[in-house]
Amino acid sequence: MVRYVISKIRSFLNDSSFNINISNHFIYISNYEKLVTIQDSSLLISFSSFNLEVKGADFKLVRMVDKELYISGIVKEMKIHEPL
Repeated sequence: MVRYVISKIRSFLNDSSFNINISNHFIYISNYEKLVTIQDSSLLISFSSFNLEVKGADFKLVRMVDKELYISGIVKEMKIHEPL
């Protein structure tokens, strides 16, 4: 039983799934691989299995901590591409 619990805790702590939240004028992204580009009207973010392209306006990097991004701006379009 103890080994099972330890296994579940390790699995939870090593979870590398990503999270993308979009709200009014903010984008929150966690567990990304690389912020490839950030420009006023576009973002390109690399994940382990895909790339995310975001188009919009007034993008600004608010905070970048560990594998978390906080970006302000207006999202108009999002596309998923094969990894580079």
